[in-house]
Amino acid sequence: MKTKVCFRKYSNGEVCAVFPNDFHNHHAVLVFDRDSGHGGAAFGYIYDLTKPASPSEYEMTKRCLVENYGYDLKILSRMPPVQNVLNARNDYFFSQKGK
Repeated sequence: MKTKVCFRKYSNGEVCAVFPNDFHNHHAVLVFDRDSGHGGAAFGYIYDLTKPASPSEYEMTKRCLVENYGYDLKILSRMPPVQNVLNARNDYFFSQKGK
């Protein structure tokens, strides 16, 4: 199964990969950048502080994910709405309770 990813960039030009369907914890989605590796960030934070990266801007980050971590990526052209991600996160964590 392919992993959904959005490539975004900060105002300083740094590119990150945002995995809107993978949760770092109750408060954050999984993100990746080439300097720091995998970590978590609040989806709303990433949504507000970044803008879409072009294919030429995210090529090195994509290559790193595929070659070094073995990802099979499905690149999303736009970020899902914040509320959709929050709802999915809540469904995921609430469905895990009691297991």
